[in-house]
Amino acid sequence: MIETSHAPRASTPSARDAVPPPNDGVLNRSLPFLFAIALGLALLPVQDTPIDGMRLSIALAMLAAMFAIALVLDRRPGRMPAWFVFVFPYLFLVAIALLRAGTGGTRSGYAALLFLAPFWVALYDRRRWQVVGVTVAMFVAIAFQGLVETDFATPAPLRGALLTTVVIALMSLAVHRKVGQLRSIDARLRASNAALERSNRDLEQFAYVSSHDLQEPLRMIRSFSQLFMQRHGDRLDAEGAELIGFVTSGAERAQRLVTDLLEFSRVGTSSRAFEPVELDTVIARALDVLGASLEDAGARVDHEPGMPTILGDPAQLERLIVNLVSNSIRYRSPDRAPEVTIRGRATGTLWEVTITDNGIGFDDEHSERIFKMFHRLHGRDEYGGTGIGLAICERIVERHGGTIHAHGEPGVGSTFTFTLEAVG
Repeated sequence: MIETSHAPRASTPSARDAVPPPNDGVLNRSLPFLFAIALGLALLPVQDTPIDGMRLSIALAMLAAMFAIALVLDRRPGRMPAWFVFVFPYLFLVAIALLRAGTGGTRSGYAALLFLAPFWVALYDRRRWQVVGVTVAMFVAIAFQGLVETDFATPAPLRGALLTTVVIALMSLAVHRKVGQLRSIDARLRASNAALERSNRDLEQFAYVSSHDLQEPLRMIRSFSQLFMQRHGDRLDAEGAELIGFVTSGAERAQRLVTDLLEFSRVGTSSRAFEPVELDTVIARALDVLGASLEDAGARVDHEPGMPTILGDPAQLERLIVNLVSNSIRYRSPDRAPEVTIRGRATGTLWEVTITDNGIGFDDEHSERIFKMFHRLHGRDEYGGTGIGLAICERIVERHGGTIHAHGEPGVGSTFTFTLEAVG
């Protein structure tokens, strides 16, 4: 009985699955407003209006206490308490009103600082009614100060405060609406990204499980086919022996394909942490692995030392070099010995590595196609391979934050170029 493994089913994307946005906290959100307040206070010495030390001290104490509490709450785990987010702009308005009253009232110019409260709410509070409430409170603060200074003798302060409030309210509501739209787009994007990550994990898990479970039956087909030929090969005619040969070679080819699929699925899911890797050492190890193949093909590899140290997975980087050099050997020209050149050069913060050969080459119109899985430019009978090797190379380079591309010329050779970020 053959057991089958099933990959987990990908779930439907939803907004609640999205990664929550980072919580910057009241303090970080208020840095621009703190700068505006500090600028206003820095202008106090140049004012010619009378200063009420008591009110000024109370206002500064309130502002200091508010932002001290915000700093403490920011350092606590979890999100900022909703009650504090609600109360904060109103306390801010009271503090600025006291600051304004203590530095000359309407002549101080600090009414502009009151405008910060509605904009702060518009940027960081999801509730539209809160924008309206804070704007109304701002109107009361502006109008009351003006009426007090005129002993309630004229409605002019009310007209000025109303006009100012309407303008600020319209601007704040427009900002709130736009921020809400951006917040909704961000939520949908986070949900889509989370769903895509789950889907990729499920596909990788499916490929891994399927590849792993297929190994055993393929080994059995290959082994029993070979055993059958050993025991009963003398009783078969030429056609029967050929058919068994097809079974054996097909099983071997399928086994290589499954092995490459398994490796491809492992590239993106490798949990091995990146570490400083000397690229010269990686290339030397890769050439040692290919020693027998290079000798059988009569190939010569010219590796110019001086490669940098990069941050990466040494096993995957070795596999990258092995795949590219073995690709040069496989697609060698029949009328000349294979020659492979490995060079590197710095391009800004990146290191560009090129592997050039004198093989059969290819048309540049296929330069992207060759990195796709199972895309082959030649028949399986002409050249071996599973059609996955270069796809594995591309995935390894992308995992290391680089890019890879190819250039070819039929009858002349091929050049594969990839970039990696050097350490330091």
